[in-house]
Amino acid sequence: MDASTVPFAPGSLVQHWKGGLYRIDAIAVREADGATDVVYRLLADPSARAWTRLLSGFVEAVEGLDGEARPRFVPIALPDDARLRVAAAATGVPGDVVEATLARYREPQRHYHANWHVHDVFARADAQGLSLDRAQVLALLFHDAVYVAGAPAGVNEALSALLLRQAAAGRDALPAQDVERACAMIEDTASHRARDDAGATVVALDLATLGDEPARFDAWTELVWLEYRHLFSGEPDPRGAFMRRRVRVLSALLEATRDAALLPGCRERFAGNLERLARRVPA
Repeated sequence: MDASTVPFAPGSLVQHWKGGLYRIDAIAVREADGATDVVYRLLADPSARAWTRLLSGFVEAVEGLDGEARPRFVPIALPDDARLRVAAAATGVPGDVVEATLARYREPQRHYHANWHVHDVFARADAQGLSLDRAQVLALLFHDAVYVAGAPAGVNEALSALLLRQAAAGRDALPAQDVERACAMIEDTASHRARDDAGATVVALDLATLGDEPARFDAWTELVWLEYRHLFSGEPDPRGAFMRRRVRVLSALLEATRDAALLPGCRERFAGNLERLARRVPA
């Protein structure tokens, strides 16, 4: 494998076989011998020194503790904004509203509730063949526009809905009826209980990552940890305390959505991911 066939690009995320996420800084070709190096950095501490490894060693299979061979680093593909922009244009959501809202998802403290997540919900809607109306597009675009880790339940969602109302004020392209429907859907994502079928689709798309395959679920857990770790800094074992809380929160969420219409297969995969997560949490 050479630089032209690398399965990831600078800026992309990879997951180490033992856990932990890294960001690719660069793919470099050595002048002396033409070998390809990967320059990468721990996502949890981007100020720390970068590491360099030959591409061949970066992607080679290693034997895990379970005896199964797997790549040393697995690329974690993040969706782009293509499907979001198609959906916004199709429903008449102004481009400047999209741009201003996406800027909020680029705030430096965000890792999970970041641009990739809002892109992801639209990519999944397209993959499921779902046709979103204007209110649903606005709800998905704004549902995490305000996000403060550890805020009281419902506060982020209420402020995100308020931000939508402010963005829509005086815009004929965003009728009040659609805006208010969207705000109701945003507020419903706090409890994950939708008041109508349109809102149920928004909730299902928001929760879909919980039913991802294990490597991606583990990556999302790491991104949530990076957002929340400052809240556990006073604990003797911050990571352990976070993981125990994560299991409690997700267990309650699985129960709360028992009768919700999640995406096909999501509930079963979510339950499997939660069971696997719980086995790894320190007592």
